[in-house]
Amino acid sequence: MVRWLREPLLHFVLLGATLFGAYQWLNPAGGSAMGEIVVSEDAANAVEPTDADLAEYLAKNADDYRVESQLTFTQVFLDPSKRGDQFDADAAALLDVLRTRGNKVNPATLGDSLMLESRYELATESDIARLFGRDFAAVLRDQPVGEWVNPLKSGYGAHLVRIEAGLLRED
Repeated sequence: MVRWLREPLLHFVLLGATLFGAYQWLNPAGGSAMGEIVVSEDAANAVEPTDADLAEYLAKNADDYRVESQLTFTQVFLDPSKRGDQFDADAAALLDVLRTRGNKVNPATLGDSLMLESRYELATESDIARLFGRDFAAVLRDQPVGEWVNPLKSGYGAHLVRIEAGLLRED
């Protein structure tokens, strides 16, 4: 037995249910402008999954639903090749300025020029790795929130960084 359903609301309910593989739908040629849904008898009589079934499914497919960590951070770039022997002293002095003056100084005006933004808002781990390198992204994730930290190395050089907020994924 095949049922033809024309109700738009039911269409969306059944369409959403296809995520769980419970229903089949199609718009047969010659159907109405709204489209029609065909539900097979097997699908119409399908048993709704229990919470335990859904929990088991999620556990088996957790990677498909995992959200990447996201960080909002500000960075000040320091180019070791430009600073030479003065790098450590310059980094310490700049770090002191950032820690003591806080909001009174604009980090975008400090450090050396680099064709990257000084602030990133809710950047994903993969975006950070693409821009700064995987090692930088891995180390950045472990830094404390709200504090300027010692220089972190990237493929470009070194960065003084302050994480402002983070949504960290638990592995």
